[in-house]
Amino acid sequence: MKYFVGGILYSAREHDVERYMKQFAKVVDVAIMRDKNSGRSRGFAFVTFEVNGNDIAECDRLSKIMLEDGRHSIGGRNVEIREGDGNKPADSFLAKPSGNEPESSSSAQ
Repeated sequence: MKYFVGGILYSAREHDVERYMKQFAKVVDVAIMRDKNSGRSRGFAFVTFEVNGNDIAECDRLSKIMLEDGRHSIGGRNVEIREGDGNKPADSFLAKPSGNEPESSSSAQ
C-alpha cells in the first residue's frame, strides 16, 4: 500500500520518514520527491508498506491508522497523509483544470 505524505520538513531524509512509519507496518520504500535541478526536497514523499493485498483486515487497519486516526508528526512537524498511487491528488494545484474556470477576458470578446 502506498501513501502520500505531505508537509515533511525540507531537511527530512528517507530514514526519518521510515523511522516514524515503520511502527505501523513494514516499510518497503520511502521516496522523498526532490527538485530535478537543485536536488532539494519538495516537502513531500511517498511511503510504500508491505501488506498482503489479500488481507483485507490488515489493509483496513493500516488505512485507518494512516487516514483516520488523527495527526501524524515527523520530525516535530505535522504531516498530511493520503492514499497515494503516484498520481497527483485531485485538489493539487498541479492537477489539470476541470473546465469549470471562467473564461479569460481575451476569449470572452
